[in-house]
Amino acid sequence: MPAMQQRKSNVVEQPQPSGLGHRLWRFLLILLPPAILLSRLAFLLNGNAYLDGDESLYGVMTLHVLQGKGLPILPYGQGYGVSVIETLIMAGYASLLGLTPTVMQLSMLSLWGPAMVFFALAVRRFAGDLAAVVSTALLILSPGWGHVSLASWGYNQTAFLATNISLWLIANLIHEDQRRPGPLLGLGIAVGMVSVTQPIYVLGLAPFLLLLVVCGRRFTDAFHFGVGFAVVAGLFILVRALGRVYWQPQLFDSPDVFAALWLIPQRLWVVL
Repeated sequence: MPAMQQRKSNVVEQPQPSGLGHRLWRFLLILLPPAILLSRLAFLLNGNAYLDGDESLYGVMTLHVLQGKGLPILPYGQGYGVSVIETLIMAGYASLLGLTPTVMQLSMLSLWGPAMVFFALAVRRFAGDLAAVVSTALLILSPGWGHVSLASWGYNQTAFLATNISLWLIANLIHEDQRRPGPLLGLGIAVGMVSVTQPIYVLGLAPFLLLLVVCGRRFTDAFHFGVGFAVVAGLFILVRALGRVYWQPQLFDSPDVFAALWLIPQRLWVVL
């Protein structure tokens, strides 16, 4: 009886660990949390820290959560950008340490830090130990990420975390010949969170999602991914339709855009 021809696998081979790279990777795992914290001490210990408009709005939302006045799913005055995760984390920190600019920055770092862990794990699966160490170190020490990693600029930290979780899941899935439903559902949920928080991040994920499709085209994969994505999208639509907003800027209550411009001096006076 002739032997059956094996189907060619599209699974991407995982990079083999090298001696130096693997030692550096283990070193990175130990130093990653203190490196993230120490590299941001200058911002956290700055007594002259100030909040911009977005951060001030998140401070107001956090205060309303602590006072039991509401649970803002979206930032006040916006119909997009799920912010409830950042607001709840900030409220948790504020309930223990008080609501100050430093506490707000520390709470956002607690989202950015885990995002960097998933980033390092994803790069390691894609390109190996040495690439993960170098890219993670460059990102942590990059001046551009210094203040951004601490800023509550409206759902960006949640989107950054969900993006790196998505990359980590994709990196694992492309190395699997038989993909499990769990990670695919998780990927759908993670990409869904990116879509309802900061949709522009989806553009960065698109090439990796395309790679996942190229490495294995199965209807069941798309189905499990779609279920996870649909759960997030459905909840977002439901909450947006039924949610009650405690405060809404008066500027957005006027149907006449030009008439609403007359409200700007009044609102500016209130903010100041």
